[in-house]
Amino acid sequence: MNKQQALSVESIGWKKYYLFLVFAVVLVFGNTLFNGYNYDDNLVTINHPYTSKGIKAIGKIFTSSYYTNQADISFGYRPMVHLSFALEHQLFGQNPHVSHFFNLLIYLGCVLAFFKVVANWFGEKGLQLAFFAALLFAVHPVHAEAVASIKNRDELLAFWLAMLSFIQINEFVVKQKWWRVALAIALFAIALLSKKSIYPLVFLLPPVLLFIHQQKLRIVLISTVVFSIVVGAVASDLLPNRMFLLMGIPIMFCLLLISWVNRNLLLKPLFNANVKRAVPYALMLVALVFTAATVYYQDYTFFVIALLALAYIMYKNSQLSVVLLFTIFSLLLVGYWLQLHLLNSFALLISALVVMPQLADKKVRIPSIVAISLPIGMLFFRNPNFGVALFVLELSAACYFVEKKNWITSALMFTLAIIASFFSIIYFNVVLILLGLLLILNNWLINKRGYQLKPNVFVMLLLIPILFFPKTMHTQVTNFWAGIQNAEQQIQYQAYQNQSSFNITNSAEGRRLSYVENTLVGTPTKEAKITTGILTLGEYVRLMVWPNELNFYYGFAKLKTGSFADKAVWFWLMVFACIGLVLIWFMRKNTLLLLGVIWFVACLLLFSNWVELVAGMVGERLSFTASAGFCLIIAACILQWAKDKPLSKPLTYFLLVVVLVLSIRTIARNSNWESHLVLMDHDMEQLSESVYANHMYALTCMNEATTNQKLTEPQITKLVTNAEQALKRATIGYPQYLNAQFDLARLYIMQQRFTEAKVHLTNAFELDSSNLFVLEELAKTCFDLNLDGETERYANAYLKQFPQNENLHEILAYTLFKKGDYSKAKQYAERGLISFPSSKNLNLLLVDIEKELTH
Repeated sequence: MNKQQALSVESIGWKKYYLFLVFAVVLVFGNTLFNGYNYDDNLVTINHPYTSKGIKAIGKIFTSSYYTNQADISFGYRPMVHLSFALEHQLFGQNPHVSHFFNLLIYLGCVLAFFKVVANWFGEKGLQLAFFAALLFAVHPVHAEAVASIKNRDELLAFWLAMLSFIQINEFVVKQKWWRVALAIALFAIALLSKKSIYPLVFLLPPVLLFIHQQKLRIVLISTVVFSIVVGAVASDLLPNRMFLLMGIPIMFCLLLISWVNRNLLLKPLFNANVKRAVPYALMLVALVFTAATVYYQDYTFFVIALLALAYIMYKNSQLSVVLLFTIFSLLLVGYWLQLHLLNSFALLISALVVMPQLADKKVRIPSIVAISLPIGMLFFRNPNFGVALFVLELSAACYFVEKKNWITSALMFTLAIIASFFSIIYFNVVLILLGLLLILNNWLINKRGYQLKPNVFVMLLLIPILFFPKTMHTQVTNFWAGIQNAEQQIQYQAYQNQSSFNITNSAEGRRLSYVENTLVGTPTKEAKITTGILTLGEYVRLMVWPNELNFYYGFAKLKTGSFADKAVWFWLMVFACIGLVLIWFMRKNTLLLLGVIWFVACLLLFSNWVELVAGMVGERLSFTASAGFCLIIAACILQWAKDKPLSKPLTYFLLVVVLVLSIRTIARNSNWESHLVLMDHDMEQLSESVYANHMYALTCMNEATTNQKLTEPQITKLVTNAEQALKRATIGYPQYLNAQFDLARLYIMQQRFTEAKVHLTNAFELDSSNLFVLEELAKTCFDLNLDGETERYANAYLKQFPQNENLHEILAYTLFKKGDYSKAKQYAERGLISFPSSKNLNLLLVDIEKELTH
């Protein structure tokens, strides 16, 4: 496809396609206008602390988190979403039908903008297929949650703004006005302020400019760098570690694409040392990106790649030693400034890597000595103990005796390493012991075989400890730096780790999850993470291809932790392998297929549970952006099969039948979103194993039964019965789920079934013996069951933590009074009056106690 084809869409009567898409969207999603508020809509509507105040709250909207509750728990930053609702409420008030109308309008904008983007990519000959991709996207059932749920306007806004950004990129190509790039960047940044999950689309920019618009490499690189820097800064919330990563990876991806297009630019220098090259600088970027990834994920496995990149730079480019010195200095400075102690250990490893090839060549240079001295000085500054001194002696011995005899160096290093191992500095000594062995081997090869190990071979062998024992190495280095932290910091960290699984983290996006929301919370093994991620991606593919079963929630045990013993894991592995082979075979012939795969895979990987854990493990709304890539893949495959020929009538009719079937499924699904109770009633047949879904359904039934004044007695009875059955399923499915145990007990208390309530309250108490809600209900339930001893036990346990509960003081004093223990009853009554001196019941009870004591 040439540049002219990709830019000729505007001249071929595209308006009729727009009109048809408008008709399709209104026809398929128009029934959402009659729905009310639904699941989680209260996050952005219904007496929201900011959006309900209209434009008066704009200042608060842009300075507050996306979600905040009364317990000061907050997460996320999506001000554009709240702004849209604030404007809506300012003009029209809080009305679910108005909110649904604007959701539909924004979705229509998404579809039309998506069509315009892909139409520019397909060009004139592929316009019908671009239209089919947009039509398939417009009616796909997986979009029902994103459109029919008011709360999911964040997905719609982010996608629409991102598509407008790509339209501006096309305008830049046509008119060569750089302000279009600036506008594209601004639109994409605003999209990120709607929801940051749109970030993966930044990876489309380099291939679109390179392969679709065929721009010069200089323009592609400059555009990508500027785009990535701004977008990465916004997406990272200005967090240093994440910013490094989100800025660097798209640029690195762009460099790889450029090297694919023009091998002489980046790849030829690998084989010709005389050519002026950009490879070292690209590798330096790789090293920085993977160093940031190591810090962010706290896993040394990523740093292996960074070390390999740096090793190659040092081996091929001795003139870059100053650059490496600057890198080491930067790592030390940033590590000290941000208290990221891992960066200091990275600087030490890199400095050792600087020296190692020179040790093999018996040429230790001044920059290398400076490079090794900086991190060693930092070691002494932070942790001046005997173990560090031994480590410094080892390095000094290696640098000095390498000019003399290798066996002396090795023997000294072995001796010092054994002594230092008693001081818990194991990892660095493992590397140096291996270096000593390599020096002996190198000396033997020179003398006996006339062969010398190359420096890069040294480096590869020295990385063996990291490759085979990444977790052990990480633990050793972490423990090494732990000595600089005081005991108070350690205690605070431990307290944070032991927080309830329902607490919200302090991160900008996301919250801590419970096991019932994502089984990987309690499964830290790599096998579990890898296989569960494969199953997650497989479920998303299933939703794209065969959306017969759609649910408002998944989680445990609807979805379970995977393993390599699971046949489904191997099935999806084979599917993905076949997709990969097809892509490799056709990507040179079909650029659109390449774009579709990048779009689909990049957006789904974010929610694969590999990058970060997802509430519910799978979410239909989370596949919204990725589904556009799927539609593009389908259209690109048809293009490859048709080979630029007009679509035949049989194929056209088949595609229309597919669209019709999907439309019917979508219309039916939209009606399920009429209200949260209708939605859950419909889905629970498929979600009987989902513990969290059962819990939410039970709470919804109970809320409806207690707040809806229009319900008849049989209707209330049915709702209560449904709630009880759902909570029983939840407690049987996961007995350790405290909230389900507690809420089932509360349901029995409402029905005055105190014996059954006590069973589940006891279960909850065993799970969390300090929970005030559990202790209070246990005390009251035991009081109702006339269990005096247990009433006293649980009430005292509660009041010890929180004495400001008048009712429990009364219950406790009355229990002892009824039991005839008047002295103790008086003691408890007087204790209650300290906190509540005007309590009528306690004062009357104290009078009765005094009468009994005077008899």
